[in-house]
Amino acid sequence: MPIDIEFTKMHGLGNDFIVVEEKALSGLDLDPAQLARRMCHRQTGIGADGLLLVSGPDPDDAVGMRVLNPDGSESSMCGNGIRCVARYVHDRAILRRPVLSVRTRAGVMTVVVGLDGDTVTGLRIDMGLPQFDAALIPVRAGADPVALLVGGASGSGTAVSSDGAPPLRFHAVGLGVPHAVTFVEALDDAQVRGTGPRVERHPLFPEGVNVNFVLPLARDRLRVRTWERGAGATLACGSGACAAMVVAARRGLTGPRVTVELELGELSVEQQADGRVFMTGPAEHVCTGLFHAR
Repeated sequence: MPIDIEFTKMHGLGNDFIVVEEKALSGLDLDPAQLARRMCHRQTGIGADGLLLVSGPDPDDAVGMRVLNPDGSESSMCGNGIRCVARYVHDRAILRRPVLSVRTRAGVMTVVVGLDGDTVTGLRIDMGLPQFDAALIPVRAGADPVALLVGGASGSGTAVSSDGAPPLRFHAVGLGVPHAVTFVEALDDAQVRGTGPRVERHPLFPEGVNVNFVLPLARDRLRVRTWERGAGATLACGSGACAAMVVAARRGLTGPRVTVELELGELSVEQQADGRVFMTGPAEHVCTGLFHAR
């Protein structure tokens, strides 16, 4: 018997997602991981950087969000995805409030919905406190930065790889998901796609890692490109933008308020005096439709 699943495609600065309400899958014998792989495939599916399963609201007036990557793995949260879910539940009148709570595996995230009349103009997320405890990120290293000989060894010294190139130095930080941040003098797509997957799967990161290449532009401006674990090179990564800002400010490269340039637009990121990080940016609808699950 044919099964059609209603979906909405959305994006946050080009980081695109398929949004499906979990109740649409109720009673269906479908594996979410397999469904994510099929729906997110760029050639044979809808195409997306991830599948977002939305549930609720629950008795505490929070909506739930599960994040399935294109490879079928599950992530604990996603900054751009949270903005998309918040706009989805607002526009669908599932939960229409100026302040929304989104429950993720990384905890409950609070979203302030910016409005001009009934139109959503932007969404501001409390991303919480950055985590530098190696065991909690997690990263198997005691030094910061961690020097990686990509494709092999690791350490905190000044060893070079077999081709004479120095090791890349990454700062590890957790913001709901693990991140590795490295500062570069120029952003190179070949480096992102070549180095990114090697660092993502490096033994120092037992749960994998999102890899952020950061070009400092000014005291209040960064440019960031990210290789996301389970998804690959994406046009934007919200938590990656926050990780870049936190590490840059920690190193004295920026102040606590930064505009982060991504390939299709900008995010505003700030760290308050208590250490909490806030991210503001857009979320847009692309289309709705039916996916033929079988």
